[in-house]
Amino acid sequence: MKLLHFADLHLDAPFAWAPPETARARRRNRREALTRIIALAEAEGVDAILCAGDLFEHERIGPDTVEFLRSAFERTDRRVFLAPGNHDWLSPRSPYALAEWSPNVHVFTEAELRPVDLADGLTLWGAAHRAPANTDDLFAGFRVDRGGVNVALAHASERATLAWQESGKAPHAPFDAADLPSTGLAHAFLGHYHLPRDAERHTYPGNPDPLDFGETGERGAVIATVAADGTVTRERRDVSVSEVHDLEVDVDGATHSDEVAASAWRRWPDAFASPSPATCRHRCSSTCARSIASARISRASSFGPAGWASVMTSPRSVPSRPSAASSSDRPSRRSMTSTSGARSS
Repeated sequence: MKLLHFADLHLDAPFAWAPPETARARRRNRREALTRIIALAEAEGVDAILCAGDLFEHERIGPDTVEFLRSAFERTDRRVFLAPGNHDWLSPRSPYALAEWSPNVHVFTEAELRPVDLADGLTLWGAAHRAPANTDDLFAGFRVDRGGVNVALAHASERATLAWQESGKAPHAPFDAADLPSTGLAHAFLGHYHLPRDAERHTYPGNPDPLDFGETGERGAVIATVAADGTVTRERRDVSVSEVHDLEVDVDGATHSDEVAASAWRRWPDAFASPSPATCRHRCSSTCARSIASARISRASSFGPAGWASVMTSPRSVPSRPSAASSSDRPSRRSMTSTSGARSS
């Protein structure tokens, strides 16, 4: 069986650090990322789409985004399985509980793993966060109660992985990877960590579109093929719309904002020549106080305590940029393949 696995889209994220126009553009990009994910599912002919939580922001999602989600899932013939996380936790007023989802959508609603048949001999176990914090280990003490191949879908934090994930990431539903073999699960498809990771018995797809600075590199979804013996083959597909860059710019001698912008362009032409809009964070350095003052007003409306200025930079607005081929709406075919898992006895 072929599955598409994604997580941590964070629809309607506030992007509070950004100017209003930038924040709106980044939220639109997250919708486009979901559109690309569903297009990828159709193109790959997957049997089901799995979302491992943080699909949206519980406290911020608006009615228009709920309808966007509902109609997007309704338009696909694929089965869709949703396991709420800590940001989109299941409450009585959650869209998970109130929206009229199409029959192909299944929302896991229990705080413990519950089974759904994916195919003859293949069972998907899923669970939901029912609070924004303090969700317990979903795998401790869990054992499958049936034969065949069993896989899981959950929003959870593998403890050993936390150290190399993005700074400030808090553990939710923490578990130890060493506990997975004893559960009888062949594989766990997980969410929460934004950096991709392929482990022997679990997968983090990473977020499909960067949420914050530092989330560089390919962002996408995982195409997972589950064999009859429980082996899982994974291929990554880039579905990202946004780009983020951290730029170090020397603005020595600049006396006004246009000269600061020119300094950034000369130092980092690739960031500005991207065929997609990019959010750039500039650290401006200079020995000249006048240059620093110019840097503070250049191409940004916010300047962080560490000296970082954040700005949405569209390549179409940069004069004399090198020409770039238009990007395709189709997901990238770049992929990384790995295998994992074994059928549990």
